[in-house]
Amino acid sequence: MYSLAACDFNQDLAPDVIALGNSPYLQMLQNATVDGSSSNERLAVQLCGTHSNRWAIGAEVRVHVQGVSQLQLVSCGTDYVTQHSWKQYFGLGTAQVVDSIEVDWPSGLHEVWYDIPSGTDLRLIEGSTTAELSASGSGCAGDSAWLNFPMPCPDISVNGLPATGDSLAIYEPGTYIVDCRWMGGLFQWSDTVVWTSQPPHALTIQWTEPQCFNEMGSLGWSADSVLTVDYGDVNFPFFVQGLQVQGGPLTLTTLDSSGVCAELHEFNLVQPAQLELYIEYDPCPVSRGLSPGLCGGLWGNAELCAQLGWREPLYVARRRSSFATPGCQWMYS
Repeated sequence: MYSLAACDFNQDLAPDVIALGNSPYLQMLQNATVDGSSSNERLAVQLCGTHSNRWAIGAEVRVHVQGVSQLQLVSCGTDYVTQHSWKQYFGLGTAQVVDSIEVDWPSGLHEVWYDIPSGTDLRLIEGSTTAELSASGSGCAGDSAWLNFPMPCPDISVNGLPATGDSLAIYEPGTYIVDCRWMGGLFQWSDTVVWTSQPPHALTIQWTEPQCFNEMGSLGWSADSVLTVDYGDVNFPFFVQGLQVQGGPLTLTTLDSSGVCAELHEFNLVQPAQLELYIEYDPCPVSRGLSPGLCGGLWGNAELCAQLGWREPLYVARRRSSFATPGCQWMYS
């Protein structure tokens, strides 16, 4: 016979033989005891390369059990136009547990698996002993993160949805389950990571508006005790009262204790309306003469005009005056 291939066609972890010789038919030789049973334990190991070639050709597999070590090399083209099964078969005698299995991958990676039960049809993936799914990001509220896949994988799904590449952007906190498959699912690896982020920074302000436009009001705020607050170029504690500022747009920045997470908070500090006055006045044709005029403005300016004692129509000489209303002063000329 020639073109002889070893494989386990009855799935009992003992290598059988399929061969082609001078006969026009394939010959199948089953590995079995006389009575069809065996008290000896067995182990089969098949490898999947990730950084190495997919079939891990060139890898060395060492099995250690009860002080005995066995070595097999993953090879190809093992007989005339024939390829053995990619599985490596080991006899274990009466041992119920394999102490350890060492694999030296073609990439140079060395891995060890421990305490493997006998009777196992074992599939080992390159890099799986240390592979760990991870997520990286600032952890700040509203920020995205990256889900990092630890090994090259041709078929990836995240929470049941297909993915590609060596990482995936995630935008919501939650639990992420990654499944990796090689060779149509013959080899599989899965891991889970929980991604959390900080809640949004809580910040409330207290604002007492001034009596008059463009005067200082009283500002205070209260935030989470783990935060500080930046206003302008100054860093303040999480609780402040009685800060004198002018009304209008306000931007505060909250920072966590690590200084990594910063959030902008925008407010509009209400202030009184600006006093306004308009006068319609016809220039007098003669020096120091009188001309008619009309006044008006904010609130219809009845209150303002009354303080000046004006009546309509009004005959006044050119002059510079000031007046006050609800505690506020205004100058005109």
